[in-house]
Amino acid sequence: MAEEQAQHVTQATFQGNIPPPPRLELKGNLAQNWKRWRQIWDSFEVMARIDANDHKYRLASFITYIGPEALDIYNGLPYESEEDKENMDTVLTLMERHCLGETNVIYERYIFNQRSQMEGESVDTYTNTLRTLAASCDFKTLHDELIRDRIVCGLRDNATRRKLLQEPKLTLKRCIDICRATESTMAQVKAMSSAQEDIHAVRKKSKTPSRRQPPDKSKHSKPVNDSQQKTLMWNCKYCGKRHPPQREQCPAYGVKCSNCGRFSHYASVCKSKKKHSSRVHRVDDDCDESDIDPTEELMTIDTCEESVNCIVGQYPTKIFTTLEVNSQPVRFQVDCGATCNVISKKYLPEDTDMQDTSVNLKMYNGSKLTTMGTANLHLRNPKNSKKYHGKFVVIAEDRTPLIGSCSAQQMNFNQVLHENILEVSEEKPPSEKVTSSTGLTKEDILKTYQDIFSDEARN
Repeated sequence: MAEEQAQHVTQATFQGNIPPPPRLELKGNLAQNWKRWRQIWDSFEVMARIDANDHKYRLASFITYIGPEALDIYNGLPYESEEDKENMDTVLTLMERHCLGETNVIYERYIFNQRSQMEGESVDTYTNTLRTLAASCDFKTLHDELIRDRIVCGLRDNATRRKLLQEPKLTLKRCIDICRATESTMAQVKAMSSAQEDIHAVRKKSKTPSRRQPPDKSKHSKPVNDSQQKTLMWNCKYCGKRHPPQREQCPAYGVKCSNCGRFSHYASVCKSKKKHSSRVHRVDDDCDESDIDPTEELMTIDTCEESVNCIVGQYPTKIFTTLEVNSQPVRFQVDCGATCNVISKKYLPEDTDMQDTSVNLKMYNGSKLTTMGTANLHLRNPKNSKKYHGKFVVIAEDRTPLIGSCSAQQMNFNQVLHENILEVSEEKPPSEKVTSSTGLTKEDILKTYQDIFSDEARN
């Protein structure tokens, strides 16, 4: 009798030390909340030995811990009789049916396939999450294979993904082992690199040390003051400035390089090749070439037989673009030194209306080209599908068509930064030059002060 009483006391004490399960949360994902609560409840029943009692005791414990909101659900369950309402197994079955409902396998699989590894999430945590999501996807015999595929597709590290794809017969276990090993190795390398970078002081040795070295006072060194701080500075190759050797003191630490896209250095000290954009930007509106002056200047015109500033081979300083003239591709040279657009007659559509012109094409060496007239052409840039039209000077010779400076700027083929250009007005003829702040010319001064500048006055 005494032993039984002692056992009951021990059991009551043990049950009192077990934390009760939380209330069933009805907000949010009810199905997930019920699965979690049911797992805790089953363990609590075993630990507190509630499952060893009859249904009435178990049901009383269930109603006590489930919470008032879930109690309303319990009271409204479709019991077939009053006996079912007092049967704990029946109550759990009906509650589970109510909370889980009919599982939409398509949606569950959608959630599973959308799950990727989050930033800072370990491989084990990611794998466990996928296992939990796969439990409601009804994958059956493909369970492990689909989890393996999701791990490969959802990893954040491309190097690890590349290693997994190189495995001829990759199983789920092998996939997880490779991911764990790679993750562990990366953490170890990072720790070793950090330890090597944490240098407390760097001092340069003098090229011509003095004959007599001062005594070593490092054993009795005092805290470094402001005047001594300069000896602890170094030229940083990551930011290009001088600062203490700790990486936390570097302003480029953690900053993304605008040139190569990597971190912890500035673009000004980046060793990668500079990126050059080859994309031609869009032209906002159709544009007309401005009125052509009687004499136009051409810096470059190529020909098969003879040329001015001829291109032999490929030169990176020359810019070419392909434009469609009447749906036919024509290769143009973008010439920022030309004051007009030039095209050979052979590139013109048959029905092109050409106007007479007195314009002469003057090249940089002073020679001139004979023109046939001018024509307004409709063109299309196949790069961005933008259409525009402009005025071209037509020549008979077989030469490379040119896009002049004005059109090149309007089409955004090149850009002039006026803030970097000092504008200089055209020089006036000697007879019109201003010689004073009053606006007088030389002729005005000679005429006004004739008595001073005459030959008699000089004598």
